[in-house]
Amino acid sequence: MTGVSYGKLWRYLAWLVGQAKGEDGQALGEYALVLTLVAMVAVLALTALGLAIGGFWQPLTDIMGL
Repeated sequence: MTGVSYGKLWRYLAWLVGQAKGEDGQALGEYALVLTLVAMVAVLALTALGLAIGGFWQPLTDIMGL
């Protein structure tokens, strides 16, 4: 391991949990949930767009033999 001990890791996790219990931690959790939702919607939208574009060009690639 590169300079990080389990003690340091546990202290950091304890500090992180303590921060999350406060009012600021609640806001941070809400931001994380919103960011996760936005990322999921973006992935779904780009996947659907990619499938639509692939379907649009498929007849052309069939004609070209690709």
